[in-house]
Formats: sequence, C-alpha cells, structure tokens
Amino acid sequence: MFKREQIEQVRLSLDIVEVVREYVPSLKASGRSVKGLCPFHTEKTPSFFVHAEKGVFKCFGCGESGDVIAFLSKIESISFTEALEKLAARAGVVLKKDETPKQQESESLRDQLFRLLENALRYYEGNLWDSAHGGAARQYLHERGISEATSQKFRLGFAPLQKESAFETLVAKGFSVDTCRQAGLVARSQSGRFYDPLFGRLIFPIFDNFGHVVGFGGRTLPKTRKKVFGDEAGPAGEAPKYLNSPDSPVYSKGKLLYGLFQAKDFILKSRRVVIFEGYMDVVGAYEGGFREGVATLGTALTRDHTHLLRRYCDEVVAFFDSDEAGYQASIRGLEPILKEGLFPKVAVPKVKNDPDEIILQHGLEFFEEIVGKAPDFVDFILGINKSDSGSLKENAQLARSLVKLISFTPDQILKTEWMKRASASLGLEKESLQRELDKMEAVKNLKGELKEPEKSGILPSAEEELIELMMQVKGLAGDVDLEESELNDLRCRRIFGLIKRIVEEKGKVTIVGLIDDVEEADKPWLVQLSLEEKEFSDPVERKEQLVKSIRMQNDRKRLSQLNQLMIKGPVDEKLQVEYKELLKRVKGSNAVPILE
Repeated sequence: MFKREQIEQVRLSLDIVEVVREYVPSLKASGRSVKGLCPFHTEKTPSFFVHAEKGVFKCFGCGESGDVIAFLSKIESISFTEALEKLAARAGVVLKKDETPKQQESESLRDQLFRLLENALRYYEGNLWDSAHGGAARQYLHERGISEATSQKFRLGFAPLQKESAFETLVAKGFSVDTCRQAGLVARSQSGRFYDPLFGRLIFPIFDNFGHVVGFGGRTLPKTRKKVFGDEAGPAGEAPKYLNSPDSPVYSKGKLLYGLFQAKDFILKSRRVVIFEGYMDVVGAYEGGFREGVATLGTALTRDHTHLLRRYCDEVVAFFDSDEAGYQASIRGLEPILKEGLFPKVAVPKVKNDPDEIILQHGLEFFEEIVGKAPDFVDFILGINKSDSGSLKENAQLARSLVKLISFTPDQILKTEWMKRASASLGLEKESLQRELDKMEAVKNLKGELKEPEKSGILPSAEEELIELMMQVKGLAGDVDLEESELNDLRCRRIFGLIKRIVEEKGKVTIVGLIDDVEEADKPWLVQLSLEEKEFSDPVERKEQLVKSIRMQNDRKRLSQLNQLMIKGPVDEKLQVEYKELLKRVKGSNAVPILE
C-alpha cells in the first residue's frame, strides 16, 4: 500500500479537468464546474460534471463519481493502484510502497502474468533480431515493407523452431507451468509433450491501454509452415495461419483492440479511428504514416470495443476488404458503434489490395483520401444495395434493415437526417419509415434499452446542506455547535462525525480526503453533495440557521412522540415538564424554515 500523504500529493499535483478532458473533449464551463457528455454511459444531454477546485467528478445520469484516481481507474478499467501509479508518473511524483516484508513477498496473479508476459516478449523480441534465428521473420517483414523502426515500435518478435522455447525459458526463470498455461504460453501435444503453441511464428504482442503486454498473436511465415504437435492442425496437417492467445485474467479479445496503445494519442487528436481486419494492416498503415488504425483480435466488433473507443474518438471508419466477407464485417460492426453514440463510416477502397499494401504502394495522401471520403453507413448501404431495378419489396426490406440500424443511435438529429436520405433514395414515404422507427423504439423502450437516467430534482435536507456548507467553506467545520447525535439521518451523522474528527486532528478537511475515509456506499452521495453549487452570501449566518432548523426538527419530532404518549394516558411529571418546554420552544422559534 502507499501512504496517504503520497496519494494526496498525486491528487494535488494534477488538474482533474485536464486529465478528464483527454477522454471527454466536449467539456465546457458550467458555473464553477465544467460539464460534458458522460464517458461511462450514452446520453444526449450533458450530465457529467468535473470540479477542478474540489478535485471530483460526478455524472448525474449514471451516478459514476469520485476523484482523479477513481476516474482513471474507471475509464481504463484498471485497479486503484495501477491508476495511482500512472498518474504519479504523469505528475512526476515518486511513489514508495509502505509494505511489510510479508506483503512485499506476495504478488497478485495479474502482476505475475504481467511479469511473465513481459519476459516472454523480451524472449520473442530477442529472437527476431538474432542473426541465427530471426532471418526468415526479418525477411518477411522486409518483403511487406515494414522497417526496423516500426517493428520495434510494435515490439514484434519471433518464436523460432530450433531453439529452447519461450515456455522452457520462462520455467527456467522460475515461473510455474500453471502460470504459463494461464497466459496461453504452453500447450500439450497428444503425446504429452509441453510446447510453445506460437513456435515458428512472427509474434505480434497485444498491449492494454497502459502498455502492459497481455497476450500475443502469431502468424506463420510463408516459407516455414510446419506440422504441429497438438490438435490445432487443419485438414492438410498444417497449423492455422494466425493463432491468438486465449483469454486470461489480463486479456479478453472481445474487449481489447490491437494497436490502440500505439494509436490512442493520435486518435485523441483527430477524434477518429479506423478499424482494420488484421495486425499487418495496422502495422503497415503505421509504416506508411497513418497512425489512427486499430484491429479486432479475431472477433467481430463488440459493444465493449466501441465503449472503449468512445473515450478517444467520435467517428469510427470501418476499413475492410471490398468482398462479401468485408461487407458483412462492416455491417456487423454498425450496431455497437451506433449504440455508443459514435458516427460510423465505411471506407470504400478504389483498389482491391489490403490496407497496408494500399498505403505502402500508393502513399499516405492516396490512403487519406479514401478514409476522408468514406461515406457514412447509410450512404454506404444505399450505394451497395440500391439499383434502379429494385422492386418495391426489395426496397422495403432494405428500408427496414436501415431503420433498425438507425434506431440504435441516441442522436435524434442524425436519425432525422438518415431517415430523410433513406426515404428519398428508396422512393418511400417518410411517414411510413417514421412509423417503423417509432414501433422499433417503442419495443426498445419497453425493454429498457433507451431509458436514460435523469438528474434528481430533490433538494438537500437541512442536515445535508450543513454537511455541504462544512465541506465548502474553509474554517467553518470546526465551529458548528451541534452534536453528532442530534442528526437524524444516519449517513449525515457518520459524515458529520468524520468531518469533526478530521478537523480536530488536521485542522482542516478536503473533499477528496474525506471521500477516502467514508464508506464505499456513501461516496457517490458525498461527491454529488460536494458538487451542489449553492451560493452562501453569509456562510456563518446560514450555518446558524441550519443548526437551529435541525434542532427545531428534533423538537417537533420529540413533541409529536410526547403527544402520542399523552393521548394514550397520563404521563409522569418529568415528561410533562419536557412537553411544556418543547411546546414553548417550537411556538416561539424564529428558525428559518428549511425545505425538505
């Protein structure tokens, strides 16, 4: 674990707005906060707020909230510790773990896998540049036009046939067979022999968003295709051309994209990403100067993929082969793209080459023109399918398919425009297409697919407002004449007592420091309360009003209880005296009423 002082130093060294803006470029000033479209859920109206001074964020739509470390942890799907370390490196803060010797000896499975996979990658990299073993792989890269600099940028490697395998090397370094198995770096043949399933292949390491190698893709070389030990052989006894690591505790092919680690800074600047089919497309395009390409890892584009991309871009261009398989791949990817509120386009190459071949043979300008002129998905589908001889039945079927896809986007303006285009192109009435759309959306609404959480309009109670005042106004928290037991809301009571204790110990309270100490269930509520931008013309006077109102509420509650007792029968003299005192205080009170 890290000391709290170090965590606080990281927070204070960073501007949360600047960190968040890298993922939410739509942020705009709103009072003392900035707001934009939430990166954690799809929404049409901005409900995501970030407050620089308080160091917190809050989405009033989906409820996500926290400080800068929590934001990075959530947005990148990493642990608190990983987020802290990444932000510390950004801020130039050197972290030192506060661990006992026993804690230092222990290592999580994820950390073991990261370390093992990095060792494996170094083994593969070394073999690619080894004069005795990497010649065939280097020759293949040379023939594909890939330079040494690009190969090193993507940390390409090679698993040779005649040499101690990666698995044997890792075991010799002390890694267990089971850990190697979980990382996908060992397989067992029918005869019981352990072997590296990637042997004889050009290696493409797969990285997560922070540069951890989490898996590998392997491609057989044209001149070195070989028989295999295990059960993966095809009908001719040859291994498949491409082989990918299996899913593991650190790798999920349905959630990661090849090349995103290398491309994300370029994607953030252009707000555009191009989806290719394979590793070599990404590497070749990068070699040719195009830096915004990524590829799926042997799967169709998923909602997890597009949710990941939504952090970096607004526009997604599908660049697949110009055959039937490429067309179908493009269509399958449209639904998750649209559901995330991204703008989908489909590149239509002028030549029937792979993307890496196009850019290396025809140049970057030619390639950029293809991407820049890519039609949006409606124009693409209409252009591919529509013909003058199309029958009414065929046009109606095409219209239904288009309307179904259009219904997935949350953007009402785009829906209207796309519906207009489809109607005009297919010669169908706009009203009939709109009725089809309304019917589809009604079904989705019943299933809850399009429902968007709304910001609560409930005003804070007097107790909540007092907590808010104590957090906002410096020096006020230590001067509140109220006991913890006088608060009725248990959550407010916990936070009130905590603030009092922090002030007694440290002399002041900060919102992010307070968030560290509260129970997990209270954190979203506390962040939301801290972002209430209420103006206090006289904080001290308002504090006194709130304290009086809280006490008045308690008096009225107690008076009601005594009333109930007295209705049931005589009460002792002590309770009668208490009743008269309460009645006098309530009737004579000048406390300002507080809306509940």
